[in-house]
Amino acid sequence: MDEIMQKIRNRTATAAVIGLGYVGLSVAVEAARAGYLVHGIDIDQDKVSQLQSGKSYVTDIKDEDIQTLIHQRLLVTDEFSLIAEANIVIICLPTPLNKTREPDVSMISSAVDSILRYLTKDTLIILESTTYPGTTEELIQKVIEDQKGWKAGEDFFVCYSPERIDPGNRTFNVKNTPKIIGGISSACVELGARFYGSFLQNVIPVSSTAAAEMVKLLENTFRSVNIALVNELTLMCDRMGINIWEVIDAASSKPFGYIPFFRGRA
Repeated sequence: MDEIMQKIRNRTATAAVIGLGYVGLSVAVEAARAGYLVHGIDIDQDKVSQLQSGKSYVTDIKDEDIQTLIHQRLLVTDEFSLIAEANIVIICLPTPLNKTREPDVSMISSAVDSILRYLTKDTLIILESTTYPGTTEELIQKVIEDQKGWKAGEDFFVCYSPERIDPGNRTFNVKNTPKIIGGISSACVELGARFYGSFLQNVIPVSSTAAAEMVKLLENTFRSVNIALVNELTLMCDRMGINIWEVIDAASSKPFGYIPFFRGRA
């Protein structure tokens, strides 16, 4: 742990970000800006090609941001072999709902299988994908412990940190949005908090990966329930000849106990 902690402190650690969607690319860019060498890994060759040519496909990241970092602090590839050079591995893969409305974690499992071939001891692994409480332990900690015979918190380190990126938000971005981090052990969360704290403004540790995963579940449920409520109220207002926007605007004047939500997909 001491070696990787020192590399984080002096920013000589190498980070690998798996999945270069709006979450992964945002994290990769911020880490590279902070001075880390970052390997961005994605199996989508079109994304890799665009980034290698200095083009961004994410709204909040400009072409100039990529051009400043690419081939210097940010190296992009579809090869998982670069995991062997990484001190920190961040998994930012999508978990779409399946037919039974449960998160499909197959991409995470596939990534972990690929990581296993090249993973070295003393590596910090952080999952950012939206998923159910227990995923980090089940799909990362236990799989690596079983396959490698290593012990989490001693031979390798595991954290969960829910992504909180709101594409298009002009006020809050990956850098100034508080970052939750939970670890398998106190050593894990200490490393994770130190890493994120080196390039993000505010990091909030919680007691476990399951607690951090539940934070994300609460945030998503809160949003979905309230959007669904506004959708239902919109139908009622339409029948009664009431302007829902006027109602939301007026309710928003209350300085406590109310947060405005707007109709849309929950």
